[in-house]
Amino acid sequence: MRLGKLIFPGPPAVVVPAFMAKQVLRSIAITHLHAVKLYGLPPHHFDPFDRMIIAQAMVEQMTVLTSDREFEKYPIDVIWCGR
Repeated sequence: MRLGKLIFPGPPAVVVPAFMAKQVLRSIAITHLHAVKLYGLPPHHFDPFDRMIIAQAMVEQMTVLTSDREFEKYPIDVIWCGR
């Protein structure tokens, strides 16, 4: 289901890889360790995709960039951006 929150200047299959290469970003696969962490998260946030990002940040000890204030309810490092 598309919520229309992301607007791309072209086809995502072209734009996203080009942007990632330009910014020297890499993707991160979802592993069983992330799934286990996700299962144990308290239900502060109800978006399953965001919960997986939170679980990955916890397991990988990574910082999350977000404008979603629900993320502050979890013990992760956040850089606030956007809204």
